[in-house]
Amino acid sequence: SEDGNAEVVAVAESSAITLGERGTFGPFDGVLGSSATQEAAYEACCRQVVDAVLSGTANGTVLCYGQTGSGKTHSVGIHTEGLLPRALSHVFATRATAPASESWAIYLSCMQIYLENLEDLLNLGGEGVKIRAKTPSFEEPPEPAAMGPPTHPI
Repeated sequence: SEDGNAEVVAVAESSAITLGERGTFGPFDGVLGSSATQEAAYEACCRQVVDAVLSGTANGTVLCYGQTGSGKTHSVGIHTEGLLPRALSHVFATRATAPASESWAIYLSCMQIYLENLEDLLNLGGEGVKIRAKTPSFEEPPEPAAMGPPTHPI
């Protein structure tokens, strides 16, 4: 790479990756390389989700998953022009062109699991999200469940 470090994962094509001598893996829906921009990540991963929410055909969830230090927080971009600010800009740009007679209620949740704790990233300095066990049936063990996602009107 440009900084002198060897790349472990390389984009073989837009739908596959190469892991050194281990070979090429895929196909995936899409693969973004280390030089991909935040805009490219939004277009590849989020635009369809936000469009479906705005059309009223779905609720939307974008999940960033990966090992520590892989760039999830940077990609979401709470403090940068990442996925979250771009999604909000998309929502508000669409709202600005909607008929004035339409009534909108916009809610947002942004959570992370860190050290086995569920944290609300929009409630900085607040308590973590409480987890409880669902009432078990005789056939199944209890399942952990969030006590409702923390939502914030925006």
